[in-house]
Amino acid sequence: MAQDNEKINKINKSEILEWAKKRFFLIKMLGGQSVYFDSATNDTTLHKSHLISHLITKGFDYEEAKDAVRNIYLRPIILNPKYVPYAEKIVNIEGNLYPNSWRMPQHLPINIDASNFVDHLIRMLGNRKKAEYLITMLAYRYQKGYIEAKPHVAFYFYGHKGGYGKSLFATTLENVFGKTAVRTVTDESALGSMSAVDIWTRTWLIVQEVQVSGLDNLMDYCHLLSENFEEQPSMKTS
Repeated sequence: MAQDNEKINKINKSEILEWAKKRFFLIKMLGGQSVYFDSATNDTTLHKSHLISHLITKGFDYEEAKDAVRNIYLRPIILNPKYVPYAEKIVNIEGNLYPNSWRMPQHLPINIDASNFVDHLIRMLGNRKKAEYLITMLAYRYQKGYIEAKPHVAFYFYGHKGGYGKSLFATTLENVFGKTAVRTVTDESALGSMSAVDIWTRTWLIVQEVQVSGLDNLMDYCHLLSENFEEQPSMKTS
């Protein structure tokens, strides 16, 4: 019976070590000490003492935990987040591991009547044809998830006065695709002043206010950046 319990304990501890390998990653060596990344909390300052503490909470005694941390191999990670919708928290790109900046939306699809939203778009855009085109593009991006070749499509919503529902539409995009999938900037000046990676590696970019006089230049600029922006190579989940 004692031998059976010892065997079970070894199996359980082996599973715990596999859990640790999937959660914790090596960032670098600093002053002779290893620094780790916690994929569950995004903390980047963990040391061996933190890993030992985690193992103790899982059932290891101190000496076992210290010995396990000394011998465990934790894979190195590069703290340059990549945006890969519907992938795991850690993505493998050409053999290197990176944190995934995308997170699952809080609101998942359910089978309900969406006629109120469709009617809202029809009233906002002026006719059903425009609304259906917009819905088709939204559905395409939602169903495809991550696509390497982004279609060069931009929507320009305008009105002579406020209250047409532009802000409501932007909020709906965030709720459907998730906040990490939508980047919102105040006006077109941010497109040239902010990090291109931060702006263009999202599913949707929303520019809240655009000057009509500069619309053509803005469209050319958006097309140039989206066309020349280096897409990520093929990605695998870890």
